[in-house]
Amino acid sequence: GNNHPSRLIDELTDDLAVKIALREWDSAADLVEKGKELLSSFSHSDPAYMDLSSKLSRRISELVAAVSLSLSSPLSKKSTVVSNASIMLRLGQGERARELFLEARTELLRKRTRMIKFEGDVSLYISELALVYFTLIKNTSEWYMSAFKDNWMASGYVKWAAAQIQAYAEIFRRQVYGVADQDRRVVQEALEITRSSSAQLKEVGLDFGFLIEELLRPAALERPIPSLTLTLADESMSSAHGHRASYISNSSTGPVAKPTGTLISAQERRRTIMLAAGGVIPGM
Repeated sequence: GNNHPSRLIDELTDDLAVKIALREWDSAADLVEKGKELLSSFSHSDPAYMDLSSKLSRRISELVAAVSLSLSSPLSKKSTVVSNASIMLRLGQGERARELFLEARTELLRKRTRMIKFEGDVSLYISELALVYFTLIKNTSEWYMSAFKDNWMASGYVKWAAAQIQAYAEIFRRQVYGVADQDRRVVQEALEITRSSSAQLKEVGLDFGFLIEELLRPAALERPIPSLTLTLADESMSSAHGHRASYISNSSTGPVAKPTGTLISAQERRRTIMLAAGGVIPGM
């Protein structure tokens, strides 16, 4: 009779509510998939279809909201981020998951930066600032590559990393050049600290050396931001080392980056995406 589908529907959606409340989100995602299968067994004109459709979409929204809240926490561990991202991807919410994760990392970076006190020693301040920024950018890259293995996702991360480097450079310029008659040795030391600390980004396939040099100049504010060439190796994107990025200058007269150690072998199929920082990637 008509009683049977409605009982099935109620059981499934009640189960789903319980799993969400208990934070058993993997099981909840399994139930969502089961619910969608059940939904496809009804014809669209069947009242049971309408009933299940509305109850299921309400539960899916609750699940997405719960997982999103967890992803938004700047204090999440890597394993939590990876499992949350995988649930969001299963629910077709990969793009949202990526945004939430990167926003949480930006928030963490801001918090940690605020904790660094400037006591008048420029070199000490820049050492701490560089450590916080470049270590967190590197770790974020490793987490990101574990959570979002898709090729097309990588470019979003690179844009995020470039934006954080611009934020670092702004603080750097304010502290290092903001003083009239700043000692040349202090400037030199601050530049050296930044170069050596940012070198760790190459370990995760990010070569921002050229961008950093451009942005650390005193007059960097008036200069156009160079555009980014992102090269993706289709075969090896499952590892962080499969994605390489380097900056080149977008002025025809300016120097071109020599991205040491970041070029993918010519035998591999390559896709090069030109994208101005903050620009939109064509066909993505």
